Amino acid sequence: RAVFRARSVWAAKHRVCKQRSKPRRHRLLQMAEHPKSPVAAGTASVAHVTTSSAADANNALVQSLREDGVFRDFFRDDFDASRFANNIIENSTIAASLQKLSAGVQKLEAELQTQVSSHYQDLLTQATGIERLEDVLKMVSSRVDALGKSTDRIRDKLERPYQKLLTRNAQLRNLQAACDYLRRALRFMYLVRRLREQVKGGSREIAKAAFTLNEIAALSDDGDLTGLDAVDEEQAFVVKTKQSVDQQASQMLEQGIETQNQALIASGLQVIRNLETLPQKIAALLHTKSSALRVSIREIIDAPTLVDTADATGRPLHMLPASTRAALWARLEKLMNIIYTASTQMRLLHRVLLKKRDNVSQARFHDLLPYGDTGVGGTHWVAATNILGEELQILANDLPLIRAALEGEYPKLLRLCKDLWMRIAQHFMSDMTDASAAQDLQSLRQSVGSFESAYLANSYSRMFDPVSLVFPMGSHQPPSPAEVASICKTIAKELELATFDSILSLLVARNISKIAKVFVGKCEQLQATDASALKVARRVTESMAKNLLLADRANQFCDGVREATEGKEAAIGAEGMQCLRDALKLGSDFVDGILDPLYDALTAYLLDIVRMMHEESYSGSARSKMAFSQPDSPCSEYVSVLQENIALIESEIISRLQTTPAVQRRTQAMVERVLTAFVRHVCIIQNLGEAGMLRVAADMAQVELAIAQFQSVKAANLGPSYKALRALRPLLFIEAEQIAKNPAVGQTISVSLAVHHILSRTSNNIKPPHTLKGWSTEQYEHWLSMHSEADALALLQQALEAYAAQVQAAGEKQFDRVYPIVLQMIASGRSTSTSTAAAN
Repeated sequence: RAVFRARSVWAAKHRVCKQRSKPRRHRLLQMAEHPKSPVAAGTASVAHVTTSSAADANNALVQSLREDGVFRDFFRDDFDASRFANNIIENSTIAASLQKLSAGVQKLEAELQTQVSSHYQDLLTQATGIERLEDVLKMVSSRVDALGKSTDRIRDKLERPYQKLLTRNAQLRNLQAACDYLRRALRFMYLVRRLREQVKGGSREIAKAAFTLNEIAALSDDGDLTGLDAVDEEQAFVVKTKQSVDQQASQMLEQGIETQNQALIASGLQVIRNLETLPQKIAALLHTKSSALRVSIREIIDAPTLVDTADATGRPLHMLPASTRAALWARLEKLMNIIYTASTQMRLLHRVLLKKRDNVSQARFHDLLPYGDTGVGGTHWVAATNILGEELQILANDLPLIRAALEGEYPKLLRLCKDLWMRIAQHFMSDMTDASAAQDLQSLRQSVGSFESAYLANSYSRMFDPVSLVFPMGSHQPPSPAEVASICKTIAKELELATFDSILSLLVARNISKIAKVFVGKCEQLQATDASALKVARRVTESMAKNLLLADRANQFCDGVREATEGKEAAIGAEGMQCLRDALKLGSDFVDGILDPLYDALTAYLLDIVRMMHEESYSGSARSKMAFSQPDSPCSEYVSVLQENIALIESEIISRLQTTPAVQRRTQAMVERVLTAFVRHVCIIQNLGEAGMLRVAADMAQVELAIAQFQSVKAANLGPSYKALRALRPLLFIEAEQIAKNPAVGQTISVSLAVHHILSRTSNNIKPPHTLKGWSTEQYEHWLSMHSEADALALLQQALEAYAAQVQAAGEKQFDRVYPIVLQMIASGRSTSTSTAAAN
């Protein structure tokens, strides 16, 4: 009963609190959210009781109801009574279901009674807490009422001044707007009066009038003045005057451009600038000039008139008549003059824009335009070149004969373009930077660039066709000199046509480089590689003859190309010349690949003949093992063989080659090598007697006559080897002491050779180095050619030391009489060699 009484009291108080606190519910909720408020404390206690009850409710009864199929639906959030009743009616007996539901209700009521009985102390505590909460609510309600009254008083104090301030601000804004309107109206009237006076001044005051019109326009932009009678009356005059001034400024600018009058152009620009229409006027002028230029170009290169001219001649369609060609180039020259006139006009305008400055900001007029560094002149130039390229392309597409003429004579067209540019640059180069000038020239080249590719292809074809004709398919014969000369002439002609332009010269040079590679490749295909190509015999083999002709033709071709480029290095440029040099090096390498092995074989063949002198006997009056074929022969037999083979080499081999520096250099090197070997072999002859000396002297004279058979070699150019040959002859007939003192020894002829010659007279008393080493004369001569003078003297020193040891071992008391002489010569020679090496 106490519990039920407490619940009744709590319910009554709750209804009273709800009625009293309904207007302030939101404030109570805010206080309840504060953690330190008494409302929050009371709420917390109630929440504690509620939480405990909820926890106790989660018992076995609730769990059994949840698991029951009938009561499970009551726990769902979307429970629908109608749907549940329909389900009972359709699926089960109504009486049984009602009975089961009644039993469940009774269980729940019994459980509730049990919960109230077991928690009556908590419920009493909760009732006490509600009384405390009522006191708190009364206190909060009183404070809220006081706060509301204070808020109303503050609102009354602030609202009236605020409304009055808004009214005063509106009045002030209206007064300011009216003052500004009147001030601009007065300024407008003043400017109109000034404009009338300036209009009376004529063209002298036109710039000032334009500035005044600009001020009037600025007043109108700041605010609309329409509606004032005084202003409206003057508007017609202002509009009419502005049109008149704008028209006069345009006329001044156009007249100045046409007459090339910078002062008039500057005046017109100043007026336009004062009207604040400079960018628009310049853009319109560029468009007008470009359109006029296009019309002029179309009138000049009128396709129908050119077609009529071509048809009137009755020529075949693939041939352009001479009259039509002349008319075409005359029109193109006229076209270039028109472009020159238009470009000079716009570049003069560009110059004035660079000089003229704004009176207020001091900025150049050029900087006020959106054309960058190129300016008006460069912009118009790009437009002009684009128009030129487009119209020429249209003409070429309409008339194939015209296209053929422009492609075939592209250098002439390019020369017209370059002449046009040079005429412009002559007067206006100071107004352009290097970058802009290069860009302008490049744009002009691009306008006719479509014809350049076709011209280069035709140029390559003109040079390639002669090459393919002289190397027909299946032929193994080298081209003739006349055919190679014709190829070189064609190359020189193509290069000559392009020398006026460095870029075109470079492109043609690249084509020439390709032709050179093709020519060398064709020669390589014909080159004989069998062993007979290097075989030296009485008659020249077919392979050797073919290779000689190929080398000569390749050399002729390279010389012809070099001759074509002489004096044109600056026009062709470094890159073009390097391209040509790389291609010609292929030709030189091909020639070297043929001549170097051939000359090595010839040199080896002649050296084998020279080494035959050691088969002769030069002691006393003994005859040679290879007896002379004639008793009165002036020389040894090997010398006769050498003379015959030199004559054969000159007449059958070297004569087949043109006397070029390469051939002269190789022939001279071969002769010098043979003479050097001859002198060395003479110096190492063993047991040389007096009769032998006479024969050697005769052989030397005949060898000197033999080498004179080489037409491309002059004795004066042979160098040390020939001088050594001439210096050795006098040494044959003097004693060893005199040889050692001869000034030629160590200068013209080496000390080692002089020592070898002295030892050759000793009848093998002092054995030469190659005998001690067991070398053949061929091996020893090769060793001498591969080592220095100091090495040769050191080897001779070893030979003398071996001789001295031999004499001491034999117990002899006296050395050969030449021993101290050659010993002293070797010591002096080695000292000189050491000093020379240290100096170097």
